[in-house]
Amino acid sequence: MLAIMMIPICQHASADGKKAAESPAVQLLESNRDMKGIKDMKLEGLMLKMAKGAMKKSPVVAISDNLDRMYIFAIEDASEMDEIHFRADAEKVLAGYTKVAEVVEDHATTILYINGQVGESFNEMIMYVTRPGTSMMIFQGDFTTDHLVKMNEISERQRKERKTTKR
Repeated sequence: MLAIMMIPICQHASADGKKAAESPAVQLLESNRDMKGIKDMKLEGLMLKMAKGAMKKSPVVAISDNLDRMYIFAIEDASEMDEIHFRADAEKVLAGYTKVAEVVEDHATTILYINGQVGESFNEMIMYVTRPGTSMMIFQGDFTTDHLVKMNEISERQRKERKTTKR
């Protein structure tokens, strides 16, 4: 899941069009976009098509055909207090979502949320990384539980491969 983080997030790209009502997770990112020391990006249209090439080697490939929009938010050089504040706000917002997976590895903790119930279709998935730094990716599109299963299978296979190559 973490391979997608290799997408360069050194610029902010977004369309000028506004949606009538952004999701709580998107509102969280939007309200923190001016925080010093963060990198953020909104990908849709041509920018999203170009980013899909980098997704081919990550579990996100399982949803790439159904992906309409993607937000990337990474805290890189923010103050400790700003990061603590963001994490507290994120926990409040994410409490309104369904937690579907948590992967704790030596180098990262990743939690996956959806805006629906398992077994139903949903249109938003959030990947929240809390260690070693804080980052969040929001995927919007038309998704199903089958997408979650495929992402999990790819993620498990990649974790096994990493363990095998470390030996």
